[in-house]
Amino acid sequence: MVGMLAFQVYESGMEGRRICKQKAEFSLKSATELWANREFDKLGIPYSVGGGEPNKESKQRRIVLAEGETVVAVDSIKEGKRLIASHSLSAKIRFLFLVDKAVFSVLNELWQEDLDDSHTYCSSALMLQSELPGDRKGKKFMAGDSTLMADKFKLGTYYLDDMYFLELTAYLSLPSPWLCADWGRLVLFLVLL
Repeated sequence: MVGMLAFQVYESGMEGRRICKQKAEFSLKSATELWANREFDKLGIPYSVGGGEPNKESKQRRIVLAEGETVVAVDSIKEGKRLIASHSLSAKIRFLFLVDKAVFSVLNELWQEDLDDSHTYCSSALMLQSELPGDRKGKKFMAGDSTLMADKFKLGTYYLDDMYFLELTAYLSLPSPWLCADWGRLVLFLVLL
Protein backbone atom coordinates (compact mmCIF):
# COMPACT_ATOMS: atom_id res chain seq x y z
CA MET A 1 0.00 0.00 0.00
CA VAL A 2 2.81 2.45 0.87
CA GLY A 3 4.63 1.57 -2.35
CA MET A 4 1.49 2.22 -4.38
CA LEU A 5 0.97 5.57 -2.63
CA ALA A 6 4.60 6.60 -3.30
CA PHE A 7 4.17 5.66 -6.94
CA GLN A 8 0.94 7.71 -7.19
CA VAL A 9 2.64 10.73 -5.60
CA TYR A 10 5.57 10.43 -8.01
CA GLU A 11 3.30 10.04 -11.06
CA SER A 12 1.22 13.02 -9.96
CA GLY A 13 4.38 15.06 -9.41
CA MET A 14 5.74 14.22 -12.85
CA GLU A 15 2.41 15.21 -14.44
CA GLY A 16 2.53 18.43 -12.40
CA ARG A 17 6.04 19.15 -13.73
CA ARG A 18 4.86 18.56 -17.32
CA ILE A 19 1.97 20.98 -16.81
CA CYS A 20 4.33 23.48 -15.18
CA LYS A 21 6.61 23.35 -18.25
CA GLN A 22 3.67 24.02 -20.57
CA LYS A 23 2.54 26.96 -18.45
CA ALA A 24 6.11 28.29 -18.28
CA GLU A 25 6.37 28.23 -22.08
CA PHE A 26 3.07 30.11 -22.39
CA SER A 27 4.32 32.54 -19.73
CA LEU A 28 7.54 33.08 -21.72
CA LYS A 29 5.50 33.94 -24.82
CA SER A 30 3.43 36.47 -22.87
CA ALA A 31 6.50 37.98 -21.20
CA THR A 32 8.23 38.28 -24.58
CA GLU A 33 5.28 40.11 -26.12
CA LEU A 34 5.08 42.48 -23.16
CA TRP A 35 8.85 43.06 -23.16
CA ALA A 36 9.06 43.72 -26.91
CA ASN A 37 6.19 46.19 -26.90
CA ARG A 38 7.49 48.05 -23.81
CA GLU A 39 11.06 48.26 -25.12
CA PHE A 40 9.92 49.39 -28.56
CA ASP A 41 7.51 51.98 -27.11
CA LYS A 42 10.43 53.47 -25.12
CA LEU A 43 12.05 54.39 -28.46
CA GLY A 44 9.09 56.60 -29.36
CA ILE A 45 9.21 55.57 -33.01
CA PRO A 46 5.91 55.40 -34.89
CA TYR A 47 5.46 51.94 -36.38
CA SER A 48 3.20 50.37 -38.96
CA VAL A 49 3.35 47.29 -41.13
CA GLY A 50 1.94 46.82 -44.57
CA GLY A 51 2.57 45.51 -48.02
CA GLY A 52 2.42 42.17 -49.70
CA GLU A 53 -0.65 40.34 -50.82
CA PRO A 54 -3.05 39.37 -48.04
CA ASN A 55 -3.58 35.65 -47.41
CA LYS A 56 -0.77 34.69 -49.76
CA GLU A 57 1.99 32.57 -48.25
CA SER A 58 5.46 33.35 -49.50
CA LYS A 59 8.33 30.88 -49.57
CA GLN A 60 10.82 33.65 -48.83
CA ARG A 61 11.15 36.64 -46.54
CA ARG A 62 13.20 39.74 -47.34
CA ILE A 63 14.78 42.43 -45.27
CA VAL A 64 16.74 45.40 -46.60
CA LEU A 65 19.32 46.97 -44.32
CA ALA A 66 22.36 49.21 -44.83
CA GLU A 67 24.38 46.02 -45.39
CA GLY A 68 22.12 45.10 -48.31
CA GLU A 69 19.18 42.83 -48.96
CA THR A 70 18.88 39.55 -47.08
CA VAL A 71 16.54 36.83 -48.27
CA VAL A 72 15.62 33.92 -46.04
CA ALA A 73 13.74 30.83 -47.17
CA VAL A 74 10.75 30.01 -44.99
CA ASP A 75 11.65 26.87 -43.05
CA SER A 76 8.72 24.83 -41.71
CA ILE A 77 10.78 23.38 -38.85
CA LYS A 78 12.01 26.81 -37.75
CA GLU A 79 8.49 28.21 -38.14
CA GLY A 80 7.34 25.66 -35.59
CA LYS A 81 9.98 26.96 -33.18
CA ARG A 82 8.98 30.63 -33.46
CA LEU A 83 8.01 31.96 -30.06
CA ILE A 84 6.02 34.87 -31.51
CA ALA A 85 3.70 34.29 -34.47
CA SER A 86 3.16 37.99 -35.20
CA HIS A 87 5.36 39.26 -38.04
CA SER A 88 5.05 42.87 -36.84
CA LEU A 89 6.10 41.98 -33.30
CA SER A 90 9.04 39.91 -34.54
CA ALA A 91 10.09 42.87 -36.70
CA LYS A 92 10.01 45.10 -33.61
CA ILE A 93 12.20 42.63 -31.71
CA ARG A 94 14.67 42.42 -34.59
CA PHE A 95 14.78 46.24 -34.77
CA LEU A 96 15.55 46.48 -31.04
CA PHE A 97 18.60 44.29 -31.52
CA LEU A 98 19.65 46.01 -34.75
CA VAL A 99 19.84 49.39 -33.02
CA ASP A 100 21.31 47.92 -29.81
CA LYS A 101 18.37 49.11 -27.71
CA ALA A 102 17.18 45.75 -26.38
CA VAL A 103 17.55 45.40 -22.62
CA PHE A 104 17.58 41.61 -22.67
CA SER A 105 17.77 41.12 -18.89
CA VAL A 106 14.34 42.72 -18.54
CA LEU A 107 12.81 39.86 -20.53
CA ASN A 108 14.05 37.29 -18.01
CA GLU A 109 12.93 39.50 -15.12
CA LEU A 110 9.40 39.70 -16.54
CA TRP A 111 9.32 35.94 -17.12
CA GLN A 112 10.65 35.20 -13.62
CA GLU A 113 8.05 37.54 -12.05
CA ASP A 114 5.29 35.68 -13.85
CA LEU A 115 6.75 32.32 -12.79
CA ASP A 116 6.97 33.51 -9.18
CA ASP A 117 3.29 34.46 -9.28
CA SER A 118 2.08 31.10 -10.57
CA HIS A 119 4.83 28.49 -10.07
CA THR A 120 6.59 28.79 -6.75
CA TYR A 121 10.15 27.44 -6.60
CA CYS A 122 10.82 27.79 -10.36
CA SER A 123 13.95 29.57 -11.56
CA SER A 124 14.66 30.73 -15.08
CA ALA A 125 17.48 31.74 -17.37
CA LEU A 126 17.63 32.85 -20.99
CA MET A 127 20.34 32.83 -23.60
CA LEU A 128 19.98 34.56 -26.95
CA GLN A 129 22.23 34.02 -29.94
CA SER A 130 22.01 36.89 -32.42
CA GLU A 131 23.09 36.36 -36.02
CA LEU A 132 21.90 39.66 -37.47
CA PRO A 133 23.20 40.75 -40.88
CA GLY A 134 26.45 42.70 -40.62
CA ASP A 135 27.27 41.00 -37.33
CA ARG A 136 29.92 38.57 -38.56
CA LYS A 137 30.67 36.97 -35.21
CA GLY A 138 27.18 37.10 -33.78
CA LYS A 139 26.38 38.19 -30.26
CA LYS A 140 25.35 36.19 -27.25
CA PHE A 141 23.16 37.61 -24.48
CA MET A 142 22.48 35.87 -21.17
CA ALA A 143 20.12 36.67 -18.33
CA GLY A 144 19.00 34.90 -15.20
CA ASP A 145 20.65 32.13 -13.21
CA SER A 146 23.62 31.03 -15.33
CA THR A 147 23.92 27.75 -13.38
CA LEU A 148 20.72 26.64 -15.13
CA MET A 149 22.25 26.89 -18.60
CA ALA A 150 22.61 23.15 -19.06
CA ASP A 151 20.69 20.62 -21.13
CA LYS A 152 18.92 19.13 -18.12
CA PHE A 153 17.19 22.48 -17.48
CA LYS A 154 16.49 23.34 -21.12
CA LEU A 155 12.84 24.22 -21.68
CA GLY A 156 13.29 24.81 -25.39
CA THR A 157 14.92 26.77 -28.19
CA TYR A 158 12.83 29.31 -30.08
CA TYR A 159 13.18 31.99 -32.72
CA LEU A 160 12.19 35.52 -31.73
CA ASP A 161 11.95 36.83 -35.27
CA ASP A 162 10.55 35.63 -38.57
CA MET A 163 13.98 35.81 -40.27
CA TYR A 164 15.52 33.31 -37.80
CA PHE A 165 18.30 35.75 -36.78
CA LEU A 166 17.47 35.67 -33.05
CA GLU A 167 17.59 32.25 -31.40
CA LEU A 168 16.41 32.14 -27.78
CA THR A 169 17.09 29.22 -25.48
CA ALA A 170 15.02 29.10 -22.29
CA TYR A 171 16.08 27.24 -19.17
CA LEU A 172 13.81 26.33 -16.30
CA SER A 173 14.48 24.72 -12.95
CA LEU A 174 11.40 22.96 -11.63
CA PRO A 175 10.73 21.89 -8.05
CA SER A 176 10.85 18.22 -7.11
CA PRO A 177 7.94 15.98 -8.08
CA TRP A 178 6.85 16.01 -4.44
CA LEU A 179 6.15 19.75 -4.63
CA CYS A 180 4.43 19.43 -8.03
CA ALA A 181 2.10 16.59 -6.98
CA ASP A 182 -1.64 17.23 -6.97
CA TRP A 183 -2.14 16.55 -3.29
CA GLY A 184 -5.89 17.16 -3.50
CA ARG A 185 -6.27 14.29 -5.96
CA LEU A 186 -3.97 12.10 -3.86
CA VAL A 187 -6.03 12.68 -0.72
CA LEU A 188 -9.06 11.50 -2.68
CA PHE A 189 -7.08 8.42 -3.72
CA LEU A 190 -6.27 7.68 -0.05
CA VAL A 191 -9.90 8.09 0.97
CA LEU A 192 -10.93 5.61 -1.73
CA LEU A 193 -8.42 3.08 -0.40
